[in-house]
Amino acid sequence: AEIIYGKTAEIYQDFRECDFGEFENKNYEELKNNKYYKDWLESGGELPFPGGESRFVFCERCCGCFEKIIKSNTVESIAFIVHGGTIMAILERYSLEKKSFYDWKINNGDFLIFDVIKEKRIFSLQRVEKVDSAVFKTGF
Repeated sequence: AEIIYGKTAEIYQDFRECDFGEFENKNYEELKNNKYYKDWLESGGELPFPGGESRFVFCERCCGCFEKIIKSNTVESIAFIVHGGTIMAILERYSLEKKSFYDWKINNGDFLIFDVIKEKRIFSLQRVEKVDSAVFKTGF
């Protein structure tokens, strides 16, 4: 935030990345023979990570935090600098364009611009626009 906007950021613990438990910092080669990893894959990513979070708990945490921030702010624009999973959780729940969690995956360093539509104390997201990190590096 400081590099991009010249300001320090407020840290929201509920935007932290998913707790991958025993799978943390391990790659496919290290996990491919692990029974729990195979079970997790077969569940479509729905099972909780052994010793970690389920996708449901992770998404509830991220979306609850996002909703609290959006509902309590009156500023015209807000920037969120978050992990990809956090973005995926928020867009799966609130975007008017309906896609599944994994369909919202973006590349590291890329970012999204979207409009928040507030109506009757609820909100949704529209005009989700992916901006490639190369654009950011060269300026707008």
